[in-house]
Amino acid sequence: MTSDLKLKGLVIEDDPEMAGLVQRLLRKRFSIEADIAQDCASARRMMSSTRYDIITLDFRLPDGAGLDLLDEITESGEHPPVIMVTGHGDEETAAHSFRSRAAGYVVKDSRLPFMLTDAVEKTLAETSLKSVEKDLLYEKAFIEDALNCLPDLFAVLDLEGNLFRWNRKVSETTGYSDQELASMNMMDLFRPEDARTLADGMTRMRDGETVVTEAVLETRDGDQLEIELSGRMLSGYMGKPMGFCGTARDLSERRRAEAALKRCETELEVLAEQRAAELAAVRDELDLARAELATTRDAALANEERFRSVMDNSMDIIATFDAKGFFLSSNRASEHILGYNPEEFMQRPIFELVHPDDVGKLLDAHARAQSECDIAQHLDLRFRHKDGSWHTLDCIGQSFIGPEGNLMVVVNARDVSDRKEYQEQLERLNRELEGYARTVSHDLRSPLTAIKLAGDTLSRLWEKRDGVDDIGSEIRRIGEVISISAAQAESLIKDLLDLAIAGQEPDEVVEVDVGETVARILEERINAIAEKGIEVKLDADLGRVAASPTHVYQLFGNLIDNAVRYNDSLSPRITVRYLGADENLGHGYSVEDNGPGVPEENARDVFLPFFKGEGGDTGIGLAIVEKIVSLYGGSISVEGDDGARFSFFIKDR
Repeated sequence: MTSDLKLKGLVIEDDPEMAGLVQRLLRKRFSIEADIAQDCASARRMMSSTRYDIITLDFRLPDGAGLDLLDEITESGEHPPVIMVTGHGDEETAAHSFRSRAAGYVVKDSRLPFMLTDAVEKTLAETSLKSVEKDLLYEKAFIEDALNCLPDLFAVLDLEGNLFRWNRKVSETTGYSDQELASMNMMDLFRPEDARTLADGMTRMRDGETVVTEAVLETRDGDQLEIELSGRMLSGYMGKPMGFCGTARDLSERRRAEAALKRCETELEVLAEQRAAELAAVRDELDLARAELATTRDAALANEERFRSVMDNSMDIIATFDAKGFFLSSNRASEHILGYNPEEFMQRPIFELVHPDDVGKLLDAHARAQSECDIAQHLDLRFRHKDGSWHTLDCIGQSFIGPEGNLMVVVNARDVSDRKEYQEQLERLNRELEGYARTVSHDLRSPLTAIKLAGDTLSRLWEKRDGVDDIGSEIRRIGEVISISAAQAESLIKDLLDLAIAGQEPDEVVEVDVGETVARILEERINAIAEKGIEVKLDADLGRVAASPTHVYQLFGNLIDNAVRYNDSLSPRITVRYLGADENLGHGYSVEDNGPGVPEENARDVFLPFFKGEGGDTGIGLAIVEKIVSLYGGSISVEGDDGARFSFFIKDR
């Protein structure tokens, strides 16, 4: 993004005519905008406040020698190239110049335009080459550090399977030194019986597949590790195959976890059998109690039928539990609310159906029920439906002592999932409405008030026009106030209209190249990006989305504007990544910056209309983004630990 920025030069020359000639040559032939300093003091002052890309320096200056100033400039390791321009073309001066690390040496004679052109071309070429070399070295060190931080083994192989590059995890895991690995083939690291599997994987990778398989790695000490391999073909210029790259993950921990899980399953089965036996004992006790009450069975059945009729016709779940939290009974409402019929509830603890985050408060309530009978308790709990979804139930429970002196709990539960959702939507709409009211009453009123005051001032000024010395200047000033205020009002109204239509169905749906759209957005904002010195990183392929081109432009435009506006880092950076396509979620993207980030307490509110951070504009941009993402069936979130990272998914229309 910086290649189109103009270079800045400094001409240090006491002869105005010669200084103007050099300045014109730099501008005309190299598009270099150059400042002029006529003495050493001026040059030092200008260099202290401005970063120059190239300097031309006269041999003699009114307040010092050019060679002394040359030594002073080149003392720093990071300094702009300096070309000596002098009328003293002797060998000693030239030699001194080059010893002081001058980039070129030009004599003031008839050949100066040609010699200066050659010297500047050579200097710029050398500077560009050094910059590229520095960037390449930085990139190489960065990639090596990143690979060495990976928890998995990473290696690059040539087409024959010989190790070419690898990270530190490879030598740590295998026990082989880097020197030993450099002479090894991939097959040397695995059991002979895995050779066919590995060879087949390399063949499939040559056919363009990404291969995932398992094999046993043998370390230098003879240990064997089960690992999972994932690899693909590496291609170079024009798609020519260069080799293979892949990662390997030790499966030992997974195997141990699977074994532990199996043990837990066995223990749970034993525990379930024990609980079943306990419940069977309870049922036996209940059978005995029913036998003892045989004399009153008819009356009890009649009462039970009436009670069952009330329960089965209730729209709420009515259930009873024992002291351990196991279901004793439930009405038919459980089937249409949670998908379980009453028989499926029997012999199950209620804790299995409650959301893990709500189990704690249920345990607290259950403990209190055991210690304080006849005390009603009110809880909102999330229960898992038979289809796997979560429903919020408003529960009222009370404990009592049963006929056998045992503790029992009766619960009445009503599904309030829709109410919760409506409450959240209502709260959001109320916050949006408050934002609209604040904007219309304050942000829009301010420019309109300024326009009205300017109009009143203009009217009074015109009435006294004969007594005003420079009425034209005053009218222009008032006109500027009206123009600026009108532009502010127009911008706010436009943003309000954009927000209002952001959630509407698109008029046009085509296959949008996201990379081209993002490139256009960055090109339009090149001045703001260059002014802050922001480094922009893009994935080579940002994918294609079936959508409205306007929606895609608004989506990425607002996120990139946000990243530019709030980034106050000393080395600002913006990164746009394609997270790939998911069958259920859609196309995933992230827009990141290394600015101050988003405070955790604001992570939810930043997508509300008119919510503005420090230095924000109208506070509508992120609200438009959220509405567009929702329109395309997606979701968006923000993380602010180290800069702001907006991650979102959108689906093809």
